[in-house]
Amino acid sequence: MKHALGIDVGGTTIKCSLVYENGKLGEKVILPVVKGEEASLTLNKLFDLVSPLLDNGDKDFIGIGIGCPGMINSKKGTCDDATNLGWHNVDLKRAFEDRFHVSAFVENDANAALLGEATFGVGKEYRHMVFLTLGTGVGSGLFLNGKIYSGNEGKGAELGHMSIDFHGRQCACGRKGCLECYASATALTADAKLAMAKHKESLLWNICKDLDSCDPASAFEAEKQGDKTAKEVVDNYVRYLGEGCLNLCNIFRPEAILLGGGVAKQGENLSSRVQSYLSERNYGLLGLNVPSTKVLVSSLGSDAGIYGAAALAFIANREWQKAVK
Repeated sequence: MKHALGIDVGGTTIKCSLVYENGKLGEKVILPVVKGEEASLTLNKLFDLVSPLLDNGDKDFIGIGIGCPGMINSKKGTCDDATNLGWHNVDLKRAFEDRFHVSAFVENDANAALLGEATFGVGKEYRHMVFLTLGTGVGSGLFLNGKIYSGNEGKGAELGHMSIDFHGRQCACGRKGCLECYASATALTADAKLAMAKHKESLLWNICKDLDSCDPASAFEAEKQGDKTAKEVVDNYVRYLGEGCLNLCNIFRPEAILLGGGVAKQGENLSSRVQSYLSERNYGLLGLNVPSTKVLVSSLGSDAGIYGAAALAFIANREWQKAVK
């Protein structure tokens, strides 16, 4: 059975697994990311980690796919800049091909996750989708007319860096008020901590014990238990995310917006609220003949990036394409 190695590079971990054409995953291996570590050191660790997964004589192995955050030139296979990793001008394609002597393909991590959903997951039935990963930052991918949108130099779309308040919070990209500053898991955690500091009576303190224990799920859990402070934090988060999604609806008219990343683990509790936010605001045009957009949660969860990275190799393989058709 045809299979490929999918590598999902994240801000805190790098996850890898073989992916088979029937959608099954092989053994998953995980490498923690050391902040500030040189890319070459991280890659050498990664090579050692995945080597046992690969068999040089395996004729059904069709290649390696890498999903990486930041400014990725998918045509050249390079990571030109990844702010959260501290990587600059890293030739990932060449590094993997030189080491393993197989074809390697590189794509932005959110694009890869979107491709995973479009190939193996909930996005199979749609041709026009936007994908937002709500993690360390807000990654994004566009699936337009049945294809990943690569854009100029193959660098796709950084929708997390559209400003929703140009007088707002300072972003790592240098601008102010980016969606990432309000709708990422990092932003949600920071807002929950600020709320805890102001409201000592909040149930957030029962759930988190201290500020360091606060995470993206804390506010949702406290809200479930009836905490007003947590509800305000979550409502504000949904409003920020909803405003970003409204912009995307007005610009792209997608059939679906897929939510992935850590915050999306809330499932329908998050997607239904964002759906209501969009519906109540009639997609910005008073509801006059405006197409509706479904808000969905990634069906592949935290494995979407692995599936999508591997899908890069499957799609590039002509024999697999013929078999699918």
